Amino acid sequence: MQLRALLNEPVLKNAVVVAGAEGTLNQVTSVNMMDAPDIIDYVKKNQLLLTTGYNIQHRPEILSDIVSKMAERGCAGLALKTHRFLKTIPPSVLEKAEQLKFPIIELPMEPSLGEIVNEVLKVILQESTDQLTEAMEIHRKFTDLIISGKGLFEVVDQLAKRINAPVMLLDYRLNLLETSRKFDEQFYYDLAYQISDTIRDEDPDNGAEQKLAIRYPHDDHEHTASFYPVQMNLYQKGYLILMMDMADAGDSEKLAVEQAMNVISFELMKLHAVEQQSRLQKNEFLTEFAEGHYTSEKDIARRGESYGLRLDRTYVCAVCRLDDEEDLYHGLGPAPESERRLYKDSIYEQLQMWMGYYFDDVVFFSKGDIYITLIPRPEPEMEDWLLKGLKTIQKEMEEFLYLSISFGVGNPATALLQIPDSYTEALEALTSGYRMGKKGFVKWTDTRGVMELLRTVSPKKLREFYQSTLRSLAESKKKEDEDLIETLTIYIENNGQIADTAKALFVHRNTVIYRLKKCEEKLHVDLKNAEDIHKLRTALLVRQMID
Repeated sequence: MQLRALLNEPVLKNAVVVAGAEGTLNQVTSVNMMDAPDIIDYVKKNQLLLTTGYNIQHRPEILSDIVSKMAERGCAGLALKTHRFLKTIPPSVLEKAEQLKFPIIELPMEPSLGEIVNEVLKVILQESTDQLTEAMEIHRKFTDLIISGKGLFEVVDQLAKRINAPVMLLDYRLNLLETSRKFDEQFYYDLAYQISDTIRDEDPDNGAEQKLAIRYPHDDHEHTASFYPVQMNLYQKGYLILMMDMADAGDSEKLAVEQAMNVISFELMKLHAVEQQSRLQKNEFLTEFAEGHYTSEKDIARRGESYGLRLDRTYVCAVCRLDDEEDLYHGLGPAPESERRLYKDSIYEQLQMWMGYYFDDVVFFSKGDIYITLIPRPEPEMEDWLLKGLKTIQKEMEEFLYLSISFGVGNPATALLQIPDSYTEALEALTSGYRMGKKGFVKWTDTRGVMELLRTVSPKKLREFYQSTLRSLAESKKKEDEDLIETLTIYIENNGQIADTAKALFVHRNTVIYRLKKCEEKLHVDLKNAEDIHKLRTALLVRQMID
């Protein structure tokens, strides 16, 4: 309780504040008696110290040092019985207390210090009991709102009514979750910008009050608001903003804020857990679908509808990954896997947000370190429109997160059952770009149009063409033959450049030359012949389809 309120209790009715009256707003949580000059080593914050002055009666000058140290430690005040041992308080001590706004109180001869201590402790204990009872009642009311299904808005709205000021709740990305009063977008943006500056300089502890300078729309006067970090999960915090200076709030208002934060934090943690489980289920279904484990288009449409999949749309599959995932953990050191998981989750959410912003009605999911987006294709300038959007997202990642990302893009899928083909093509395009030693690229499948044409050919005919073209390499599982196929593929992707092929494979150029000669011998082809190259390129595309 405040010292000012304590001085109104009967046991202290005749006490007089002789200096530092401005400090009577200090909180008192305990009381102590001075029986030795070194008591200063044992006093605590918000403690009221009582003394007869017996041990300092011959050295009253040390009172000045005691007052300074008590003020520094955040003590509530110093109460002295004068006219017994310490006849007067030195003026220099009173002047020091006034400067420090530290209360010095003269106590009457009666009652005794022991009686004062007992009565003050009773008052403090009763105050704590009353506060605990009130806190439990407030917590119960806020919890009942959540249990009854009314959600975070009702908690925010009820808190606003209790403190008689607007209240807002932001998530860890500083997006607005709930507000008790509507403001224009610029107002929200200014608040988020200030909070961002504050938390960039320091990471405030959960529940630690921070200040904001705000200007309401159509009001030129500056006001002070308070905001508090609220834990959302193990590492992320949301922010509760109160459009008032909580330093001016009463104990009841502060209790309401404290209990509201507890309830909000618990609810945010629960919502986060539900969101994580929902994302896991979404990723599992869409990954299985993209990998071709479903054969019924109706079943895909039924299960995929809740994730945004539509039967009547043509989709383009774009896959991406960080060029160097360790860049994500730069400066993190040997952090636990849970913290690394948080970083990956933040990338997932950021990419999902940007994909949804630059393209309409996307379906976004991930598998491991690969992020997959199914983008509905508009007509007619699909390629230019898609390239512009993906390049912009790369730029955003580079500017805001200092991360490089690359994309592979498959052919348009005019039916849901063709999406696995587009996914495979996109993965191959991404892999092909990395084989060529590139970073920060957007690479379309090299088979746009060709793959669609090949799909019209019967699987039997395709396999016959594949086997007759690649001969002994077609079905071989030997390491040497697989190396030849890989070298041939990258050589064709690099337009016959031996140096680029060697660089992509991390081998000497003589190794590439040797392998290409072996290919010519085994396949009876001339790699300088355009017709042979075209035939081999097509056979390698068929290999992708067969795989």
